[in-house]
Amino acid sequence: MRSEQDNRGGRDIRVSSDGEVPPGEPGRIERENPEEDTIHRHYVSLYQSAPFPYLVLDEKGIITRINDLVPRFLSERPERIPGQSLRSFVTKDDHEIFDAFLNGILVTGERQSCEIVLKSRQKNGEKTRCTGTVYQDPAGSSHEWFIVLTECNPVEPPEIREKYQKTAFLSYLIEHTSHPFAVAYPNGQIRICNTSFEALLGYTSEELASLDWARDLTPDEWKEFELERLRELLRTGHPVSYEKEYIRKDGTRIPVELYVHLVTDAGGTPQYYYSFISDISERKSAELKLRENEERFRQLAENVEQIFWFTTLDPEQVTYVNPSFERIWGVRAEELYKDPRIWTGCILPEDKNRVIKAFTSWIKGKTSRYDVEFRIRNKQGGIRLIHDRGAAIIRKGGAPVQVSGIAEDITDRKPRDDSKTSVSPSS
Repeated sequence: MRSEQDNRGGRDIRVSSDGEVPPGEPGRIERENPEEDTIHRHYVSLYQSAPFPYLVLDEKGIITRINDLVPRFLSERPERIPGQSLRSFVTKDDHEIFDAFLNGILVTGERQSCEIVLKSRQKNGEKTRCTGTVYQDPAGSSHEWFIVLTECNPVEPPEIREKYQKTAFLSYLIEHTSHPFAVAYPNGQIRICNTSFEALLGYTSEELASLDWARDLTPDEWKEFELERLRELLRTGHPVSYEKEYIRKDGTRIPVELYVHLVTDAGGTPQYYYSFISDISERKSAELKLRENEERFRQLAENVEQIFWFTTLDPEQVTYVNPSFERIWGVRAEELYKDPRIWTGCILPEDKNRVIKAFTSWIKGKTSRYDVEFRIRNKQGGIRLIHDRGAAIIRKGGAPVQVSGIAEDITDRKPRDDSKTSVSPSS
């Protein structure tokens, strides 16, 4: 901790080693509202890595904060700058211009600029452009100036020019991408968004800035779910992906998928979220149609006499069989799911090897068809005549990966020769 004299008033100001006036000291504005303080600190932090000299002045014009480029621009050691007035770095001939510049900002509340000569650049006669805005606390009792210094005819170092170009390029991509993007804050505000996000919800960026993303844009049934995902994000620090719905300006809902990142301060306190949002309306519509088709198939499959079955290969696993299997075979579906070849145990010995050989050759791709008739003795002791055939096969890289088929009890339709094996008329 050191002391500096206010060059205009002789006031002693203590300045910490990090170049900032400590809390409670003259030259620092205290805010009773934690939310205001958080927003203010975040606003300041955005400029710490800015590619130009940036300073914060208190209401007396004393420098309270600087970024890393200021010392070189003012030709002064960084620890000596906070606590001095910016006016002291301006040549005497331009004091009046500089004072009018600060007063103009304060009176109008709008951004102002002026051109002055700094003492550090007086020898070459280079002019510096000061651009500033003012932050007025809600009570109007105090204020701060935010000042940016730039050369009037700058010769940018290659690394600065490259940073500008990269930032501009990324900004252009985000603004013009068809993928919605937004920056939102824990207090519910949406500060930044691109045109795709505006189009998604039907609001302008100005309208969105007045809304609360959690209260106004999120349906009630999604709020707790989203809150839990954001808690997970804070707990793990890893981006989270989840689905929800937004309420559009016209009152309709739109399903979206969000990929959310969190930015925290050094203490781990959430500062803001930035999210990439996908409109999944088409996907949800396709999923709905698929569910409807599956429901129609289920209703059909559960009310027909034939057996519908589906089997994946490598490993072999029955994924679906309808209730007709249990009715005809007398074997519960759960048993078939555990043992995909349990159905062969009911085939009569005279037919069993032939059927297994035909089925195995088919699922291995050695034959293109599977169409057999065979007899089974079901669990009730009745003998039934079955016609089983492969109805579909899905190939991946030329190898079968999934097969399906239809098995049918044709006992009453095609009587067998009683001299071979009698067929029971009942199951």
